Amino acid sequence: MSNSTQHIKLDGEIKSLRDRLNKSENEIYMSTEKAVNILSENNWVVSFLSVDDLKKQNSKSKEEILDYVEKYYTENNHYHFFMYFDDLIKNFETNSEDRGYLEQLKIMEQLLKDNFRYYIVLLSTAMGILEYKYIQKDGKLNTSNIAHGREIRKNASEKPKSVTDVLERIDITSTYEVLKNYYQPSHFENGINRSEFGRHAVQHGRYNPERYKETDMIKTILLIYAICSN
Repeated sequence: MSNSTQHIKLDGEIKSLRDRLNKSENEIYMSTEKAVNILSENNWVVSFLSVDDLKKQNSKSKEEILDYVEKYYTENNHYHFFMYFDDLIKNFETNSEDRGYLEQLKIMEQLLKDNFRYYIVLLSTAMGILEYKYIQKDGKLNTSNIAHGREIRKNASEKPKSVTDVLERIDITSTYEVLKNYYQPSHFENGINRSEFGRHAVQHGRYNPERYKETDMIKTILLIYAICSN
């Protein structure tokens, strides 16, 4: 077989492989898109759910999908939630810069294990850790920059384009969609009992703590871990 014939054959095999990979990626997107969108729109990152989980939920209603994920993280005394909380703490243990926030996370986890109702006084602390980790991961910790919604929206558009793996791209897209929700422009004219949940409302004292839900705490901790993982 001549060199030119070998090259033609190899080119054909590469094209065939690329076509199969593109088809596989499209199948993953189509079979998970609805579930990923519904979860992300409701502040659930998909980082810790398997593709099989997402595929199974994709054909279900919005209510069924949200009910599934809430049960997953709350059943058996929040077993899965604390499993990922433990992993988050281990992640913070690897960086000496994180030491003060690590201590906060350890105390937060212990308090939640004692009585999950303590989330009502812990959520604002979690929001501060969220902002710290995002700024750190964005390479702006030792600057005067703070987290801005417009920069997050820009990253939400650009970050997924920087990865080729379809599962990683879904993960990053979901993470930044949830971040966008947390940092959406806030309007406080209607008072603390009608303001929308997000970083600004919570940290500026414009969201009545009586309105906090235990899932708000779970979502925020999972979001922090997702940022660490991306």
